[in-house]
Amino acid sequence: MLASLTLLVVMNGPVTDHREFKDQSKATAAPRLRGAVRVGANQDPSGGRQEICLALSGGTRWSIESCGTGAGFLAPASPAPDLAHFRIRYQAWSRALESGWLIAGVQGGFAELEIGEDDPGFHFTSVGPRGLETAGPSVGASIRWVRPVSSGLSLLAEINGNLVYFHHAPELVRPQSTWQPSLSLSLGLGF
Repeated sequence: MLASLTLLVVMNGPVTDHREFKDQSKATAAPRLRGAVRVGANQDPSGGRQEICLALSGGTRWSIESCGTGAGFLAPASPAPDLAHFRIRYQAWSRALESGWLIAGVQGGFAELEIGEDDPGFHFTSVGPRGLETAGPSVGASIRWVRPVSSGLSLLAEINGNLVYFHHAPELVRPQSTWQPSLSLSLGLGF
């Protein structure tokens, strides 16, 4: 009972949407981030791994983002299956909290699944020349906490879930599941 009352107070307390604070007449908006860098951990059917995400935004609600382990780019390729996401994100909802902002988003794009050293390009209709990679459509959702810390700089924490469909994954040299869900937790800076 106490937990339910606490939840009601938190949900109906000093929380507002992105248009206006209840106590103030002035309108306020969630921080507009032109870019962000996050690092964290990703869990998918093949196990857990580190993840780095880079995002750029030209509008208030839309952004483009790429997330992956950096294998083959920042670090040597791993023999373990690796997912890299390339997506467009839309900020669907935001709430002001005393500790910052809570922002929910949806995303869509594509992902690449590789089980060895990456070949150039993306292979949506095959497993590539060596049978080591394929690509497919991806959808997901996220919840992000943002706290401005100085002029133009914000701290970020995010939980992000995705579901990817890889039609050709069973044809890889080491067959993988057609459906690849993933969940990540990351921290970072926005500017």
